[in-house]
Amino acid sequence: MSLFLKFDTLDGAENRSKELWVALLERPVSPDAFTTSLYSFQPASEESGGSYLIIDDDGDLLSEEEKLRLDSQETYDAWCIANTPRDD
Repeated sequence: MSLFLKFDTLDGAENRSKELWVALLERPVSPDAFTTSLYSFQPASEESGGSYLIIDDDGDLLSEEEKLRLDSQETYDAWCIANTPRDD
C-alpha cells in the first residue's frame, strides 16, 4: 500500500524525492546517475494543483511533520481526477 504526501507547488514532490535520495545515499548524486530520486511523484497539470509524492515503503526518511501530513489512497485518487489530464 502506498502513502501520499501533497506539496503546494508543481516541483515540490520532485524536489523532496531528490532530497530523500541524497539522504539515503549519504552522498551527492553522481551527474551521470540513472536514478536521481527516491520516490515517484505526480505533478498537477496546473500550478494551483501542486504535486504528490508517492511513497512505496514505510516512509522512514520522512520528517515527523511530513508523516503527519500523509494522505490516503482515496484522497490522492480524488486529487488525480481533479488535477491531472485524462485520456477521454
